[in-house]
Amino acid sequence: MLALLGQLKDAGLTGVKVLWTFFERRVQPLAARVRPLLRYTSAGDPMRTSPELLTPGEVRSRVWAVIKRAKAAEDNLAELE
Repeated sequence: MLALLGQLKDAGLTGVKVLWTFFERRVQPLAARVRPLLRYTSAGDPMRTSPELLTPGEVRSRVWAVIKRAKAAEDNLAELE
């Protein structure tokens, strides 16, 4: 699995790009599905949790909010140690 992830990383995949895809496609990352997320087809795909499209600015804002929360949680854990 690490070798496969390494190939994706070498190809330019980052955590931010994964988050962006989840928000842009309006899908829940851990939801049970009939088929894998990699089979997502389009804005009309039934895997979407909302039919509304988000602008790139809205997607950026949501990704940034997740990153800031993760950083805050990391800082809180560091303070506990």
